[in-house]
Amino acid sequence: MSFFEYYIDKEVINMSEYNYDTYFNSTAVQLPFGMKGGIITNINTEKKMVIINWLYNGDDQNHNIIPGGTAVIINSNSGNYKLLLLPDNKEEPPKENLLHGTNIRTSTTNGDIYYKLKSDFSSTDKLNQQFGWHYGADNGASFIIEDHKAWLALTNQQASNIDFFTFEGI
Repeated sequence: MSFFEYYIDKEVINMSEYNYDTYFNSTAVQLPFGMKGGIITNINTEKKMVIINWLYNGDDQNHNIIPGGTAVIINSNSGNYKLLLLPDNKEEPPKENLLHGTNIRTSTTNGDIYYKLKSDFSSTDKLNQQFGWHYGADNGASFIIEDHKAWLALTNQQASNIDFFTFEGI
């Protein structure tokens, strides 16, 4: 692993109380026990819901490696989790993924409308806060994403003027 890769690879994920987060690494990683990762393959505009394909499972030795260059939504109990970096793994990322990511803090790209996984903090009542995919900036414009995070990038047609998408399991 090069000096540059050492400092841009993130090995620890701090899962929030919502039990969901996003992750991206250009290096393949092995998920720990108790964590799963998925890609978003489609949008159901009628239900305002994203369709997640949970391809990666830390509890399954045959499906616990996320290929480098794959943006994922992850699910586990809250807490800190250490990922195992696998720089020798050259498996290709899935092509049908609507999630995108970067190793460094940058502006979102690869779409017309951009969403960030977060809670809607407009309500002070935690029970009424909607957790899911919200516009990352006004009207779904490009926004700055933190390093090793993923965003949802949709075309105008896919987004259908919807400012929030939920998903099963929340």
